[in-house]
Amino acid sequence: MEIKAEPTPAESPYYREDAPDLYWRLLKVLAPPIRRMHRVKIIDHKKLPQFGKGGVIVAGIHNGPLDAALISVGAASQGRAVRWVAEDDLFKAPVIGGVLKELGCIPIASNRGKSTDPEQVKQAMAAAAEVLNAGGTVGIFPAGVIHPFFEGNSTFPFKTGVIRLAIETGVPIVPAWARGANAIFPWLSPVSIRDKKVYAALPVWTPVEVKVRFGKPFRVKKSLSMDSPHEELKAEAARLEQAARALFDDPE
Repeated sequence: MEIKAEPTPAESPYYREDAPDLYWRLLKVLAPPIRRMHRVKIIDHKKLPQFGKGGVIVAGIHNGPLDAALISVGAASQGRAVRWVAEDDLFKAPVIGGVLKELGCIPIASNRGKSTDPEQVKQAMAAAAEVLNAGGTVGIFPAGVIHPFFEGNSTFPFKTGVIRLAIETGVPIVPAWARGANAIFPWLSPVSIRDKKVYAALPVWTPVEVKVRFGKPFRVKKSLSMDSPHEELKAEAARLEQAARALFDDPE
């Protein structure tokens, strides 16, 4: 059956990815008003392989607190349910922590992009690999954190974890960016309070226009392996970052 361009999750239940029931219920309820409020336009969504064509890693450019949700809305147009790898501190937060667990997100002890618990990181990557090997979708922000006061093409360097995960599972990496997500809240910055990391923003939700764009699937070089030198993996992460930066040149 031919898939309509940019369908909402409710319009395409016949091929959608298996995920916690809450995931699809939230998208069914929240995606339509979010798309109307932010005039969400999904660009090149067919570059993200349709569910049923194997596992995929979605590598997001992290520029706002809601970009994961907006990219997930775009991915749903291909029947994909993105299981986001997120900092474990978020899972300890009231309310939101429980929601993230129910959505099937994967906690990782990243300390804002800097690994602090190798064993826990290993467990997180094993959980992500299990999803991918089953043909599912894992979302990662390779930069690790939101760039404070994100503007234009500002982003932190991509880490190598996403490359290692792609090597282990053999799946493609699809860059994604929710352009405009950084302006939904007009100011955002990480703040530490008693060793707890929180993101502070002005209590204003602005109805800015958002464009969710997907890039061409990226394949890790076949010459690389899990035993490759870190510098080679780092160079491959830089190559992925360069591919993701092409999304900044969106002419629409």
